[in-house]
Amino acid sequence: MRMLRLVGAVAMAAVAGAAVAATGEYWQVKQKMSIEGMSMPAMENRVCKPLNAAPEDMAATDDKNCRMTDFQTRGNKTSYRFECTGKDAASGSGEFEQLSPDAYRGRNVMRSAEGEMVMEFEGRKVGGACDPEEPMKKMQAQAAQAQAQQCRAQGESLAPPERNPQLPPEFDFRCDSANKAAYCEGVKAKQGSIADRDDFRSVAGTAGWRRSFEFCGFDAAGLEKRFCDEALAEKDYYFVAEACETEARRIAATCAGRDGTSLAAAGQSDLLPICAKYGPGAAVMVEQGSSADPAAAGQQAAPPAKESAFDKLKKGTKGLKDLMKIPGT
Repeated sequence: MRMLRLVGAVAMAAVAGAAVAATGEYWQVKQKMSIEGMSMPAMENRVCKPLNAAPEDMAATDDKNCRMTDFQTRGNKTSYRFECTGKDAASGSGEFEQLSPDAYRGRNVMRSAEGEMVMEFEGRKVGGACDPEEPMKKMQAQAAQAQAQQCRAQGESLAPPERNPQLPPEFDFRCDSANKAAYCEGVKAKQGSIADRDDFRSVAGTAGWRRSFEFCGFDAAGLEKRFCDEALAEKDYYFVAEACETEARRIAATCAGRDGTSLAAAGQSDLLPICAKYGPGAAVMVEQGSSADPAAAGQQAAPPAKESAFDKLKKGTKGLKDLMKIPGT
């Protein structure tokens, strides 16, 4: 419930103060809430309160949609008003009373479309040094850790390090800057998992994998050459066609004017996968492991049979004119 969160933010700010001091001390805080006359169990916990915080700083809320106004201090009491805008708008008033240097109490009342909520709070100093900014620092550290983990996963998937412009700014995990090390850890892990040609085939099928390798200083060209040279030596032209574009295009230059039949006649039907993918007027590539004859499978479709006189007659008048070749028709 947003009302509960807002009142809690105001009360905890009044208790803990704005996180502006470098050091603080612990206070034991007790809170009691009631909504539309229905009381909730009291909650008690220890919080870190900045040293020597002014009442107006203690009453400030960290909710960006809430604005504190009308601070008035008389003696040991400070009153204020607050207004929260947005989807669940609300407004209210509060009072903070400094009972002694070691104790305080207060009350906040908030009204919204959900009804009225009252929070009463009190606190006493228990001592002990602390850092009021520690909760924020922990949140920032957790956010940074989550971003680093996201970048490592992004690197391992070989996705580009830059933020996808189609995503909102909050999805910028800074993989290309602050979290480059984490991103490159992922790329390195992926590189280390490439043990054979099948592994490299899956990498080569990833768009932009070279960009990821080069961004992290890894030798993309050397890795490609290693597996492609092995494939060429073993005449594994299916692999070359799928994963070695540079070599495949070089070999495809010899495919011009050569269909599956002529390749088979020349004893080079094993080049069919490359010619099918990169050669001009390529034939249909045969599936690796197919039991079909490469030469027969690579033959181009036979041209349509020439129409007979009877076929033309069946088409009607136009067919008759084609058959007789009547001048002027």
